[in-house]
Amino acid sequence: EEGGKIKPKFSEGFHASGHASKKDLKWAIETIDPDTIIPVHTDNQEWFRENFENTVLLKRGQRYP
Repeated sequence: EEGGKIKPKFSEGFHASGHASKKDLKWAIETIDPDTIIPVHTDNQEWFRENFENTVLLKRGQRYP
């Protein structure tokens, strides 16, 4: 725990090819449990909206408060 938030400990190492599978990405997001998800650098923003209620989709150049 750090600053009142629980930090996950990963028992297995991660290999980063630069792209996570949908399964691994979903696991990471569920484990971290962010308040807001803003997908960037993806061709499939809708996948995030379909899988997570707290997703905010921004258009190019749009700012998030």
